[in-house]
Amino acid sequence: MSNLFICATDEFNCYSAIEKAFSSLKIKPDFKNAVIKLNLCSLKLRETGVTSDPIVVEQIIKFLNEHNVHVTLVESDSASKNADLAFEFLGFKALEKRYDVKCVNLSKDEFLVKKIDGYYLKSIEVPQTIAKADFFITHPKLKTHSSMKIRVTGALKNQFGCLRNKNKAQYHSAIHEVIADVNLAFIPQLAIVDAIIAMTGYGPSAGIPQRLNLMLVSHDLVAVDALGAKMFGFNPYSIKYIELASKKKIGEINSKIIYAQSKNMRNVNLDMHINPAIMRSFELLSSIGIRTPGE
Repeated sequence: MSNLFICATDEFNCYSAIEKAFSSLKIKPDFKNAVIKLNLCSLKLRETGVTSDPIVVEQIIKFLNEHNVHVTLVESDSASKNADLAFEFLGFKALEKRYDVKCVNLSKDEFLVKKIDGYYLKSIEVPQTIAKADFFITHPKLKTHSSMKIRVTGALKNQFGCLRNKNKAQYHSAIHEVIADVNLAFIPQLAIVDAIIAMTGYGPSAGIPQRLNLMLVSHDLVAVDALGAKMFGFNPYSIKYIELASKKKIGEINSKIIYAQSKNMRNVNLDMHINPAIMRSFELLSSIGIRTPGE
């Protein structure tokens, strides 16, 4: 059973939470370079809960730099955004001036082809920046998703954004299988899930920000997503990509929770802002290739 660290914090004071997470999970930051996969799905500022928070990311960078770790922040282009513009507009390029950190657009990176035993994909183009990293951290926001099937977007789905091809919609018909597959090629050693400002409603880019002031950290991406699903009131076994990832031994659905200045998870009461009929209509539109408000 995997360990899962949960800490109550806010964006301005999360350095100590990061430090405690590394200590509690017995992670020695003695590697030379780390890659952090951000969650930059659109050009919406941190207050919306849509994108990675540069205030939180700065404190992760600061912690790693203090242990002599060079950091690379990564994202790829998509149909709805240019990664380089997102780095600049959302405040991440500014961090290059103050820290030992670099922003890299994975769509422009050199790559190697990695064969995998996937459900849908049998090989994936892996950017060299990720392939050469000593330590790979995935840093998603905790959000709902406008598809009734996907429901939650978190640590596992964040690697979908590592795919270099900007036309990622081509995989939507097999999205659960592809989410599991990308985690066979891009293998984070750690998930630092930002649930400080989470999202309910028609996420992952058109939902309602919800301030939970929580950070979830684990080696196990399946476990952390399963917990996120439970926080939103979903049964993780009913979310296909979580179950598929578990079957591929990417992680375990059940976990041992480590508390550190944390809230009791049973006290998290979210207004989901979801109309099931509207969610089903979004899912139908997406299935025939029409983009829905959350995508």
